[in-house]
Amino acid sequence: MESASRETRGGFRLRLSLCWNLGLRSLVLGCALGLSGCGAPAPPVYGDGEIAGLTPVASVLAPEFQERCRLTPNATNGEFAGRILEVRGVVSMVGGMEGVGSYVMLVGGNKGANPVVCWMQEPELWSSVAPGMSVTVKGQFERLKERASYLDRPAIPILRKGVLVSAEMPRKPLVDLSAKEFCAGVQDDRDLMARADDNWLWLTGDLLSVDPIQSIAYLDGGDSWVVVCRLAEGVKARLEAGEFPVGSRVRVLGSFEQLGPRRVQLSGCLFASARDTGDHGGAVKAGVEKAGGEERSSDSPAAHPAVIGEAAIEPESTLPADETTPAKPEAAAAPR
Repeated sequence: MESASRETRGGFRLRLSLCWNLGLRSLVLGCALGLSGCGAPAPPVYGDGEIAGLTPVASVLAPEFQERCRLTPNATNGEFAGRILEVRGVVSMVGGMEGVGSYVMLVGGNKGANPVVCWMQEPELWSSVAPGMSVTVKGQFERLKERASYLDRPAIPILRKGVLVSAEMPRKPLVDLSAKEFCAGVQDDRDLMARADDNWLWLTGDLLSVDPIQSIAYLDGGDSWVVVCRLAEGVKARLEAGEFPVGSRVRVLGSFEQLGPRRVQLSGCLFASARDTGDHGGAVKAGVEKAGGEERSSDSPAAHPAVIGEAAIEPESTLPADETTPAKPEAAAAPR
């Protein structure tokens, strides 16, 4: 009996040893391959401006890539996490946050409900990029966060340190004029009105006054015309800080709202510094492709909080459900 008991205990110890060794080896192998249990390997760290000169490992369309991230996140991480990608898509939202920079959201899968978010190196990107434009962005793909359960919302694909490779106008080109030119022509020019109606546009003009209570700024439209700019979140603080004093020339991106007696009203307005270059005040960053292949350059002041859309986003890997649906705003909401 005692001999049988020793054999039983010996067999148990042998099986336990085999299980332990196999488990330990699996764990070590998982660490070496960067699998779960030891954390993912650290991605390469790129300096400002370095990504512009790098060759992307792949060029993808935003809707297809977003669906791929949703359906096969682990495989997508294994192939692209930390690597340089080019993503092409239609802009659904543009904005920025102080200390982080500008961002663009590209229409993704699920009929555009889930975006691809690109955090950009260029400050005040809204001076050259607006919702509805088609862009190509190159940046470093951030590893998707793992879902704790099937009930969790899929992670949002994010590019970091993005650079704008190209930008193209939609079929109905966005208006880009001085405030005086627009006000002088919008009443009689049906084509100009058709391009502006229910669309985003750039107007450049002199700042007449600011109503901080209503979050409204007024641009000089000439000949007793005025452009009423309902400000996006963050712009009011910049105006109150004196970045755009009364009388200064500003470039405004806003959504055309309505035309009234000697007044044009825009909503969701973002401000950028402007200089009178004689080309309608339109300042577009170098290297950006516009309709007809026209290229111009602009100033590049520091980034500040601002947003176009339902809500601003924080520079994290995932977004709450109510912050991912691209929509044309009445006025931008405060960042979370």
